[in-house]
Amino acid sequence: MAVRLLPRRWLGPLAKVLARALKAGGKRRKLQAENNLRLVYGDGLSDRDLKVMLDRIAEHAALTLLECLWVGKSADRLRGLMDIQGIEHVHEARKLGRGVILWTGHFGNWELAGCRLSVEGLPVFAFIRQRASRLADATIAKFRRGFGIEPIPLDAGIRTLARLLKQNFVFGHVADSPAPADKGQRVQLLGHECHLWPTAIVLSLLTGAPVLPVFSWRQPDGRHILHIHGPITIERSGAARDEIEINFAKLIPYLEDAIRSHPEQWAWYHERWHSDRQPENRR
Repeated sequence: MAVRLLPRRWLGPLAKVLARALKAGGKRRKLQAENNLRLVYGDGLSDRDLKVMLDRIAEHAALTLLECLWVGKSADRLRGLMDIQGIEHVHEARKLGRGVILWTGHFGNWELAGCRLSVEGLPVFAFIRQRASRLADATIAKFRRGFGIEPIPLDAGIRTLARLLKQNFVFGHVADSPAPADKGQRVQLLGHECHLWPTAIVLSLLTGAPVLPVFSWRQPDGRHILHIHGPITIERSGAARDEIEINFAKLIPYLEDAIRSHPEQWAWYHERWHSDRQPENRR
């Protein structure tokens, strides 16, 4: 892959060129991002600010792809690109022997974040969802396996996930994909109601695995910080529905704080706030 031959400093300028091509060929996704931004920011976002934000979001998406291609299978490049803060929380949580659930979103470079943890020797597994292209699925699965991450199909049952956690694996759950109203948990995200998959909380209640919020973001110099928070306190009331709602609500502020800090680094292209429609089956 030619991208791997480039100096890292060239990725930013190349991302600007690639972003223009992505915007030209992805009008539907651009419109979805525009609608989401207007919903969240309302009149506080001028037409000019909106255009700038859309450009920055597209550049971030392009740079995220280029970074993955540039890293390839090199653990040294990955270490040089992303620093970790708070990994001691994961090691401490694993001492319980129940596995660990890392709760994150489509933010920063989430693909590299999981790989970065695997490079540290942690046994990580994550969902692999079906895209329109089987080639894309195979490429992503191969990329993850190259760093020791085990891709798990979306239709894997709770028992399969629980079994891996009982083997003290680390489950990386990208949890901000939209869910159907009849299967997802209703939450308030950035001031608007949507439905997200409660998989992490359900698994934690079932297995006792700690849940740790985790987010990575790109800094001005192009390098990333992967920040791992301490575990949230899981409350048990005896009523499953209430337990899921109460504990899930504890996680949402972490995602909101990340988005507000670096809005251009979130995937605004998803149709999250239209719960009356049935989104693609993603967890």
